[in-house]
Amino acid sequence: MLILGMGTGTYATQSLRYFENVSVEGVEIDEKIAALASALSGNSLDQSRAAAFQELIGSLKDNAGELAKMAGKDETDIVTWLDNLASAAN
Repeated sequence: MLILGMGTGTYATQSLRYFENVSVEGVEIDEKIAALASALSGNSLDQSRAAAFQELIGSLKDNAGELAKMAGKDETDIVTWLDNLASAAN
């Protein structure tokens, strides 16, 4: 399960609690919220997960045209959003 807009992780926590055999990955564009969530949970993004996240962002950017069609947005908006998401994770 990929959660875009992870917030402080409540949805992810509940999903892990109530659904069997689920793997959860979440992304949060707001650095302050991500820092708060890390502080509350005691977790941080390790290097292998950070690399996997950047690879995911690259793949999404490769398909930005299709994502834009599905979202009814301009491709430039999708690429800009993905760039912001990637830089917020660094």
